Amino acid sequence: MRREKKILFVTPHFPPSPSVGTQRMVKFMKYLKQDGWEVFVLTLKEKYYPGQQIVDYGVLLDSQVQVIRTGKIDPFLWWDRLKRFFRKKRKAPTEKPEKATATVKPKAKPEKSQRGSLFFQIKEFVTRMMQYPDRENGWIIPVFFHAFRLIRKHKIPYVFSSSPPHSPYIALNALRRLISFTYVTDFRDPWARSQWSKEVRNLYEKTARYLDLRYEEKTLKIADVLIFNNDVLLQEYLSCYPNSGIREKSAVLTNGFDPQFTDLKQVLAPKATRGLDEIVIIHAGTLYKKRDPRKIFDAFIQFREQQPEVARRIRFKFLGHITPDLQYLHAYVQENQLSSQVEFLPSQPYEVALAAMKDADWLLILQPVTRIQVPAKFFDYLTIPRPIWGVVEPHSISEKLIHQLGVGVVSYNDSRKSLIEFFEFIGREPQPRFQPDASEMQKFMVPNIVRRLEEILSTVEERGD
Repeated sequence: MRREKKILFVTPHFPPSPSVGTQRMVKFMKYLKQDGWEVFVLTLKEKYYPGQQIVDYGVLLDSQVQVIRTGKIDPFLWWDRLKRFFRKKRKAPTEKPEKATATVKPKAKPEKSQRGSLFFQIKEFVTRMMQYPDRENGWIIPVFFHAFRLIRKHKIPYVFSSSPPHSPYIALNALRRLISFTYVTDFRDPWARSQWSKEVRNLYEKTARYLDLRYEEKTLKIADVLIFNNDVLLQEYLSCYPNSGIREKSAVLTNGFDPQFTDLKQVLAPKATRGLDEIVIIHAGTLYKKRDPRKIFDAFIQFREQQPEVARRIRFKFLGHITPDLQYLHAYVQENQLSSQVEFLPSQPYEVALAAMKDADWLLILQPVTRIQVPAKFFDYLTIPRPIWGVVEPHSISEKLIHQLGVGVVSYNDSRKSLIEFFEFIGREPQPRFQPDASEMQKFMVPNIVRRLEEILSTVEERGD
């Protein structure tokens, strides 16, 4: 008996969330709905995305996607309030605040001796565990109960969840043991396999690493379908779990672009109307963890000494949030006299960001350290008639895609020579032009990717899983 074409997406990546994960989910939902699927979405209430602009929401409303929004429990918020309460209690009523003078500066961080104390380490451990495996851990219990109700009420045979965040997997793993449905996990990025998250310097990181490995292994075992967003990532998992039987239920579904907004025959070139006044390089998206542009800046400073006339025309724009661990970038730019050529701009609505990228000359992909991940923004870049500059790792999936599609050039993050060569390249005349490979580009059109997803679900149905 053929199952009904009903699918439940369990994801916090849904409008008005501006995340790149939202784009992947929205595109999947849009084209599944066009193919006759009844689409349900279990997501978070809009209040969890304050001040964010809605992304492609009209498409979903027109398609009559059924959206169920829930709240979440926030243990980190409770813990933070508890710490504030006890901090106030410890303050003496008659205590006067110390005035900051030129010789006495407020302390931004605890003293070294305090940071090394057992109490501080325990407090840090508890604080960080309150956010394990991620900040959406307070959604685990609501996901379990709401997904149970939706699956039973609407007789939904397929449940699709995409990560990160990985918290929903914990709920769905438990639910899959209780009731029957085809459980599809979508690894946009790795979990325990992340090459950005293998540092184990303290008790929390050791504990998190241990739990990541256990939860990941359980998820791979329980899920009926394992989707990875590139073949390099899939091979990484197959090599880490050689005897687990995951090969038979694994598939690759890349991110993609909507052909509605893309001309496959378009030529990619720097903006023709700009002339020789400036060359604008833009990076759209969050700067976090190892996604640090300082090596680009270091190479540019050296290039500026060698070819000042060309260097003065180059502008860098970083459009998006900078996480606290990279806030030093502002001071770095000032100290190295780059303020007139490097601009950090706040996150913008999707449509505004697209307009800014169209007004640039080069689109920057910054993906150091990891070989197995490609930023989702890469596929948004494919809709824009500008060439891509990838600052990546050798033999990485990012390098492979740029060359495979013919959409730009690559430099290596740890090779100052290759970075400087790029600056020399863009300073030459005439400006370069790139003709993407149309046949290769078609592989990354979302309708084709969604048809592949439907084939995967049909195969599961035929197996009787």
